[in-house]
Amino acid sequence: MNKSYRTRRQLLEELRELTSRATDAEETLRAIRRGEVDALVVSTVEGDRVFTLSGADQPYRVMVETMNEGAVTLAADGTILFCNQRFADIVKRSLEKVTGSSIFRYFSSTDLQLFKLLFEQGLKGTSKMELSLRAGGKNSAPVLLSLSALQHMDTPGAACLMVTDLTEQKRSEEMLAEEKLITQILHQAAEIFIVCDHQGRILRASQSTNSLLGRSPVLRTFDEAFHLLYPDGTPFFLLSEARGQFLHAVEVTFKQGDAALLSYLLSANSLVKNESFLGIVVVLVDITERKKLEEALKRAYDLLELRVKERTVELEKANENLANQSRIMESFFKDTITPLVLLDRNLNFIRVNEAYARSCQRAVLDFPGHNHFEFFPSEENEAIFRQVVETGLPYQALAKPFSFPDHPEWGLTYWNWILTPLPDEKGETAFLVFSLEEVTDRQVAE
Repeated sequence: MNKSYRTRRQLLEELRELTSRATDAEETLRAIRRGEVDALVVSTVEGDRVFTLSGADQPYRVMVETMNEGAVTLAADGTILFCNQRFADIVKRSLEKVTGSSIFRYFSSTDLQLFKLLFEQGLKGTSKMELSLRAGGKNSAPVLLSLSALQHMDTPGAACLMVTDLTEQKRSEEMLAEEKLITQILHQAAEIFIVCDHQGRILRASQSTNSLLGRSPVLRTFDEAFHLLYPDGTPFFLLSEARGQFLHAVEVTFKQGDAALLSYLLSANSLVKNESFLGIVVVLVDITERKKLEEALKRAYDLLELRVKERTVELEKANENLANQSRIMESFFKDTITPLVLLDRNLNFIRVNEAYARSCQRAVLDFPGHNHFEFFPSEENEAIFRQVVETGLPYQALAKPFSFPDHPEWGLTYWNWILTPLPDEKGETAFLVFSLEEVTDRQVAE
């Protein structure tokens, strides 16, 4: 009896186990049919093995995982629900760290507001915009963002973000812009620009170079195209002079055929990458007109120097003559026995000789700086003096009486005197020469 009871119990347990396994199998089959299962784990003699199931969406999964654009599924709050490896590569982070993080962390403060606006517009339809994603550290990557709402997901407000890396495109655009800029520079530059390879062959040349040579020098060697010389006539060879070093404003000359000799300042710099010599950039600045001007200035300077020397000799002779005249004048004022006075046009004393000072019983230095009629007042004589200044005509007086105000004891004296005007370059009276002779004794005797 006991034995049959255990058998029934075991049968019931086996029935429950089989029922559970049947239920699990049905659930598994149902999940497989609905595409909810990606893989199966099967126990084998070799251990558990994973078998993946491929359905109609498998090619799309593979495409998303392997395509060159970044793909991101976003929740309404910006959480990254899914991203492919390409997006993780763009932001320079591992796939595990990117999934579950916020998309907003990958934008700078400058671009964040723009992305939020893009996000809002994308949830209503489709929106595109070029922004920059943070790509590890302080680096950033230019990208094209395309965002659209996902209408068939269980999570409301979800969106799909496609990210196209524009780094190479931007680099190509920059290179193209640089190439256009270089072309414009070479076309418009007045100076001669030349780019040579490591053998001295010309690879690029400015339009001014073509105009100078009359044709394009491209693929010719620099020395073959130009035949430059140093000012002393020594040949200039580009590779031997400029390879591995920098030449700055080296003066050279160039002559082509029967054309006039041209002068240039040559600057050259080697192109080196990873210690490997790639070529040379040469710039030639035309200084022909400057040289002509320098030569003209030198000739003018030499002529000026000659004239200065000649003028110096003339001035030395004039100074010598002036010194002689000064000595003569000094001797004349000092040694002549006739009283002499030099006055300016305002009748102020400039100089008197010793004979005049003795006749007045004064020192020679008592007179300069004083007016003649301050010492010897006479309305009549002052009127005569001023008339001579105005008319420029000399005046002579004979036995003219005069009393010295500071020597009344001398009484009335008589003088012969001549007042001679000295004109300036305009013909106006500048100075007066006053010469006197006392004739008192002769007049009394008569």
